[in-house]
Parts: sequence; C-alpha cells; structure tokens
Amino acid sequence: MLTFIGEIAEAIPMVSKSTLGLNVNQLFEQHPDLEGAVVGHQGIIDGLLMKNKFYQKIAVKYGYDLFMGRPIELIMDTSPLVVDYYDSIIHVSTKAMHRTQSQLYDYVIVTNNGSFYGIVSIKDLLQTFAEVQTYLARFSNPLTGLPGNIMIEEQLERALCQPEYSIFYFDLNQFKAYNDLYGFKQGDLVIRETAAMIQDGFYGYDSNKKFVGHIGGDDFIGIIHHYNYRAICEHILRQFDQSVRHFYSLEDLDRGFVIAYDRDKKLKETPLLSLAIAVITNQHTTFHSTNELSAYASQLKSFCKLTSGSRYVVDVDYPSKV
Repeated sequence: MLTFIGEIAEAIPMVSKSTLGLNVNQLFEQHPDLEGAVVGHQGIIDGLLMKNKFYQKIAVKYGYDLFMGRPIELIMDTSPLVVDYYDSIIHVSTKAMHRTQSQLYDYVIVTNNGSFYGIVSIKDLLQTFAEVQTYLARFSNPLTGLPGNIMIEEQLERALCQPEYSIFYFDLNQFKAYNDLYGFKQGDLVIRETAAMIQDGFYGYDSNKKFVGHIGGDDFIGIIHHYNYRAICEHILRQFDQSVRHFYSLEDLDRGFVIAYDRDKKLKETPLLSLAIAVITNQHTTFHSTNELSAYASQLKSFCKLTSGSRYVVDVDYPSKV
C-alpha cells in the first residue's frame, strides 16, 4: 500500500524567480500537460506559479505588457504547501483541503532531505487518498481505527531496509485483571485511550517519519526511521501514568491496587494498569526477517514486564538480559 506522499510525487521543471513571464509562457506551451512550475534554485523552493493563475494575470488589462517581460517573482505564490517525502498521504490530504479557496487546486510541493523532489496534483492526491482510505477500512483494527497486522507486516519489512530504525512494542500490564473487574466496555475505552496517547507521542510530539499500528488486544507497535526513541517513550509513559487514574474508582486509587482473580482463579492484590514499552533498533544488531525481529521483541517485552509500573527498555541498554 502507498503510504508516503513522496511515493506519488512527479518530477517537473524548476524555474528561477528571475525567469521572465514570456519564458514561462513558452514552457507551458511546450508542455501542455504542465499545470504549474515550482520556482526556486538548486533545490531551494522560493514559490509556486500555477498556469491558470499566470494566464489570469496576463489576461487583465495591461497584464500582458506588465508581466510578460518581467520576472515571475512578481506574481508567484510565495507560500505554497510544502511537505516532506515521508509525510503520510492522509496527513497531506488534510492539510491540502484546509488551504484557502485560491490555493485549493494548486500543486503540493514535495521535498526530500530539504531539497525539491517533485509535486503532487490535487487530482492524484484525492484519488490516492480514496484508495488508501478503502485499504485502511479493510485492514484497520475496528476498535482503534489503527492499521492492523497486514499493514504492520508491510511497514516492518520496509523498516528492515532502512539505514536507521527504532521499533516500539507496547503492552498494557494487568489489563486482563482490569477488564475482568471493570467490564469489556470500560476495557475498550482503555484500549482506545491508550491508542490515542501512543499516536500523540508519535504524531504530535515527533515530526519525523513514523508509523503506529494495533497488533490486537492491548498490544501496539510503532516505527520510526531514526534513534530518537527515548523522548517518545518518556512522553507516552508520562501521559499514560497521568491518564490511567481516570479509569479507576476512588476506592481502588486510594488503595493503589485492585482485588481480582488471577489465572488460577484465586483472588489477589493486583497492581493498577501500567504500560510496558520494548524498543528494538538496528544500532548494534541486524535483523534479516520480521520473524526474527518479532521473536527478539517477545523476549525483550517479557524482560520489560518483570518490573511493576510503567517503563521502557531498549535493546542497546540490555543486550545480555534477553
């Protein structure tokens, strides 16, 4: 499935802001399918000139004489929508639809590593967005709306091909006891709220390329293509520990634990909900398959859950523990 906006970007000519209107006119005549031109120099973007707006300018009284022999920086849009190659198609679609009416059908400009990469027309963007939405509806988790296991597998395979990646495995501690005590409806609320906090940690706190999925039950996964995992973990755990109090009665909160049946059907004191995060990177270890990665993740997650309370562990910190 297409995920990143850069995957549907199309290369078009870049012209400098000193280019005369008559030269841009020749460009549009030579390339009739071209709807606009990106203005800039050596990959640095200065603006955007859409063909329809160019001809509107020269069509007014004195417009031809005024603009055809002068630089296009006088009529270019200096604040076009510019996005990164690894921005999600869904996210870019939302931003594109929130532009002003005058910019609504303009190209979306795509950069990669800060340099001009290509453009996406609004037609291609909306068509791909519809395809992505259809795909997500078929393969997303119905409770959280997050991508499910088919898309998770795709993203893991992509991650293994990247020079840098960090993969987060999230698991709620004591969720079964909570679900048994408070009921499935309240348990589903905890799952949805946890999903929202994880998404906030990735999409609201971290601006780089990322992916969040719902493996099933109380298990989630996150992927980033860099090693700035500690700040994300700390942000999510801080949010979770602040929010988890709202899921309990005052009596249970004051007590600091709940009385629930264990797996042997015996009543026992059970700690309150907490969140465990196991982070795996390729800083020191190379994984050759998603099965190999998952097997190692299971070991690291089990180690993380040995200690009560919310915490995260990273493979580079505990190489001899799992």
